Amino acid sequence: MLAGLNDLDIPVISAINGPATVHSEIPVMADFVLAADHAVFADRSHFATRDTVPGDGVNLVWAELLGPTRAKYFLLTGSTIDAAEALRLGVVNEVLPLDRLNVRVWELAREMAARDLAVLRYAKAAVSVGFRRHFTDNLSHSLGVEGCGHWALGGIKAAHIKD
Repeated sequence: MLAGLNDLDIPVISAINGPATVHSEIPVMADFVLAADHAVFADRSHFATRDTVPGDGVNLVWAELLGPTRAKYFLLTGSTIDAAEALRLGVVNEVLPLDRLNVRVWELAREMAARDLAVLRYAKAAVSVGFRRHFTDNLSHSLGVEGCGHWALGGIKAAHIKD
């Protein structure tokens, strides 16, 4: 799913209208990321809450957005980032009251739809070439590491069952 989202050749707009705590990397991968003022971001799908390796792309997206040190802390501690902090960190582009969120999303959508499609596609390619290449090059390895974590955890559980 993340690879498919990464491969879209036109700008994507994301409206986050509440807590994004399970696979929060999906909405923040968009080109335009708008959040309601009460939105929060966390990773409740992996390490801190489910003892699972965060290697399914969540690691790549958050490292790109937060930087490597902050991303490691975020993914390994289960900490949350509120909408105001997400704006300050550059994770989201705009924070709005909930009743204004969809209005603003549609404004942006109409602006993008008014553009020439070829120019829109080339502009998207130009502004995202670095992340797209990095993501594509590293996703399969990250998924493999996550799979090894699942295998190791399963092996540990199997050993305890035999005892």
